[in-house]
Amino acid sequence: MKHITKILSLACLFVLAALLGCKKDESEMVRLNPTSEWTVPILQNFLVGEIDATNIRTGTVEVRYSATGNIGFEGVQITYTLIAEREGVRTEVRSDNTVNQTVSFREINAAMMRLGNIEEGILVNVNFYIEARVGASVNADNAVHSNTVVVQVAWVEAQEIVPPLFFIGNALGDPEWDNSNYRFVFFRDDNESVDVMFTNFVRDDGIFKVIQGMEDLGTWNYLWGGANGIIEGRNEGGDIPIGSGYQILTVDMINLTYTIEPWDHPFAGQSEFNSIGIIGGFNEWGGDVEMTQTSYDPNIWYIDGLEIEADTYLKFRADGAWAVNWGGPDDTLDNDGETWFPWFRSELRNGGENIPVPAGRYFVKINVITGHYVFLLLED
Repeated sequence: MKHITKILSLACLFVLAALLGCKKDESEMVRLNPTSEWTVPILQNFLVGEIDATNIRTGTVEVRYSATGNIGFEGVQITYTLIAEREGVRTEVRSDNTVNQTVSFREINAAMMRLGNIEEGILVNVNFYIEARVGASVNADNAVHSNTVVVQVAWVEAQEIVPPLFFIGNALGDPEWDNSNYRFVFFRDDNESVDVMFTNFVRDDGIFKVIQGMEDLGTWNYLWGGANGIIEGRNEGGDIPIGSGYQILTVDMINLTYTIEPWDHPFAGQSEFNSIGIIGGFNEWGGDVEMTQTSYDPNIWYIDGLEIEADTYLKFRADGAWAVNWGGPDDTLDNDGETWFPWFRSELRNGGENIPVPAGRYFVKINVITGHYVFLLLED
């Protein structure tokens, strides 16, 4: 009996020692199970400071830390996740399988918003640490934590107009993986809404990434990928799968999230109108400038290179007549201060306000089922 008691006592001590070893900052070696030991990663200090409407677009910080060691798991990747924590609330900033990460200000800003109860524009102390896991395991027993570093951060609300977002991939057909293609620009309900596509995706094995901003088109250095509903930093993240058929793809570049949902509509997959055109003051309301039907969706029409020589007003209309037309919000209401350019969702098919368009050369696109339109100003 004494022998059994000694064995049980030793077992209890072993379990207690293992549990204590998993606490942050208390041990250089953590024993996860009888055959596996991890060396705790060491996180170096880094600076962020005030995130503002300018540096949120391109700002980054190098987060450096040492690798774990003596894993005991052959051929298994280690996932390193940067965690932000404040007042008992924690959130993941980004993950990678590499030692050291380049973390964008946009990712940190999104994490600050998720932490909550932090006033915009005020520097606060935030705890950051690295959580290392075996593979993609979510089991807390398979994770170790680095030391904690305290970083001052101030977050910022979304910019007044977030730069346009572009779909890059093979899921919409030609041109596939063309990083200079602006025609796959996302729609928005208005200038302050998230980016959205209600459309037909043409490939069962479709995948995509996104590029934000006209200035980033034409380079492979600034694609945003992701997985499991999370958008990862520029030039980071994997290809995102999206199957064929009519779906709603929504991308929130402020909170760095995305959703993909099936979409059912009576006219999905068939053309409701024979033609779509643009008419307005730029041509003295004297006939339609015909739009072109896209190859991937019969209800999405576009004009590439619409020349507007002077500020004007215009509308979209179907089949060269006024029975069905798209403009701004209800023209019988007080719309002072409301903006319906360059993005808008025109839920009326007659009677909306004329769309104010400044002089310039534009790529113009409309989804005639949903009423979404976008005017993308092109470089000269």
